[in-house]
Amino acid sequence: MEIARNNTDRLTRLINDLLDLSKMEAGKMTFQLAQVSVSGLLKEAGTTFSVAAGEKALTLDVDLPDEPLTVAADRDKVMQVLSNLPSNAIKFTDRGGVLLWARREDERILIGVTDSGPGIPDGERDKIFSKFHQIDGSSTRKKGGTGLGLPICKHIIEGHGGEIRVEPGRPGSDGDGPAGERLRSERPASRRPEANGSGSTFVFCLQMAAPTEPAPSAIPALDGTPTVLVVDDDPDIRAILRTNLEAAGYAVYEAASGEEALRLARGLKPDLATVDLMLPDIDGFGVIEKLKQDPATAQIPVVVVSALERDAEAALFQLADYFVKPVRPEDIVSRIESLLAPLPSGARSILVVDDEQDVRATVSAALESAGWETRAAGSGPLALEMATSERPDMILLDLHMPGMDGFEVITKLRSQDATREVPVMIFSAITGQEAKAKALRLGATGYLTKELNHRALVKHLDTFL
Repeated sequence: MEIARNNTDRLTRLINDLLDLSKMEAGKMTFQLAQVSVSGLLKEAGTTFSVAAGEKALTLDVDLPDEPLTVAADRDKVMQVLSNLPSNAIKFTDRGGVLLWARREDERILIGVTDSGPGIPDGERDKIFSKFHQIDGSSTRKKGGTGLGLPICKHIIEGHGGEIRVEPGRPGSDGDGPAGERLRSERPASRRPEANGSGSTFVFCLQMAAPTEPAPSAIPALDGTPTVLVVDDDPDIRAILRTNLEAAGYAVYEAASGEEALRLARGLKPDLATVDLMLPDIDGFGVIEKLKQDPATAQIPVVVVSALERDAEAALFQLADYFVKPVRPEDIVSRIESLLAPLPSGARSILVVDDEQDVRATVSAALESAGWETRAAGSGPLALEMATSERPDMILLDLHMPGMDGFEVITKLRSQDATREVPVMIFSAITGQEAKAKALRLGATGYLTKELNHRALVKHLDTFL
């Protein structure tokens, strides 16, 4: 049964490879070019194959370039190459390890996969990219394969205007060629794996993408173009987001640290900020907390873009959205466009709930001047009655009220079919994290403090609705 299943899997791979190759040979394979981070490619490949390398007790190292490098490429197709080459390297290496690396050479980027395996004989290097070609030798034949992976890699790289080749040499060996020289000079002796052969390096080159201009240190006057502040310590991530956001019509500013982000946010007051959580000085949640505590920046919508999964701590903050890396930049841009899109015409209704008459009056006036239809309630029971009968688009709710407090109001709103889906925005003088966490846990849509000025309050409500 196992033999039959393996043969079926191999036949399926062969058919798929043949279909891919026939498309390429017929010139029917299309490429969706974009700016792609080289470090991102290597990191993904390293993560993908770390388990396979570990199962054979091989080391798998990723040598990232010292500078942020981007290539003009179809990311999915280049990842197809960076799936085939490390897979082969691990398959044919029994002792030692595999190294993924990249470097710049003039206007090209070289990307390589070096192993400490048996190596490829001189007479085979020109043939290895031919269809169905497999190196003679019983040990090689036993490894299996369709003989189409490398020809597909060759077509993909040449389709990008690049080239792919194989060179002798392994980490720490005396292999010739630029890859061998670099590996001898830069790879620490303590990390050189014990080899079971002469090793080989598969290297391909792609055209470097046009560099992006760095963010200016001074903030110029803006012409009404919506602005986005991108906060991430990874220059490749910043470059990719900048490229995609600028293509969508946004002015983009970059910060590589929490302190820089706070400085730029105060001076620029961007329409939105994307924030990574793992920053070198202040962590991302610390940055977001400082932004929300400062009246000058509290109204800025924040979209988290992080490798960390969303957890309970994220619920404590008024986040516009949360993306987990890896994520497609176009998905982030699409969400930002929806967050910053002009609101549809037509009045929106809001129920302002506060036991203080002055607060109800001033907040209602500010909202009405921004186009909202407002109703007001001075107590929890009245708020429940009005919410049930009038079905407002949103409820702005104070927490500290006599009799029925805001927490009880939220609980009752969420228990009734008529009001379960109505957004409830807390607007309270209570600034402690405990109250905020409790309100959000009970079902509040967001939490704003009364430190906000009325203009910032209106902008926040517009964003959430």
